[in-house]
Amino acid sequence: MALVLERADGQQRLELDVLGYESPDVEDEQYDSNWLVIRVDARDGDTTWSVEDPALLTWEVERLAGWFGRLARGRFEHPWCGFVEPNLEFRADPLPDGAGARLRVYFELELRPPDRRSGVVGRRDVFLEFALTPEQLRAAARQLYGMVARFPVRPW
Repeated sequence: MALVLERADGQQRLELDVLGYESPDVEDEQYDSNWLVIRVDARDGDTTWSVEDPALLTWEVERLAGWFGRLARGRFEHPWCGFVEPNLEFRADPLPDGAGARLRVYFELELRPPDRRSGVVGRRDVFLEFALTPEQLRAAARQLYGMVARFPVRPW
């Protein structure tokens, strides 16, 4: 089950999925046992790109799922969610009247579109933006928890 976010106008879409552990045979190392290869399929208007990269740790997917769940409940104490590898960053602002969140997903380094590659982190010039209702945020959390169920944190 992939995380799928799409704007109502269809101009922006993100599909993020976990393909597997980067090192499936390593089971006793804190980080090496828990790196996940993810696939990103993205669309921004006429620009589409697909990338596979070991960009997230198992517990980071779990943390992202919890973050989406908190946003669905209107909790914006931590308005961003970043990771050890700085390829992805999620930021959210509340929509008026508790109607959900304006979510931005930033792409850096290996997860940028091929024609916009950069070796510099923090440019925040490649992003997708979505207005998500509380139900859509809950659905995103469920999708991410589904990934965690398929690829759980492996003890070291």
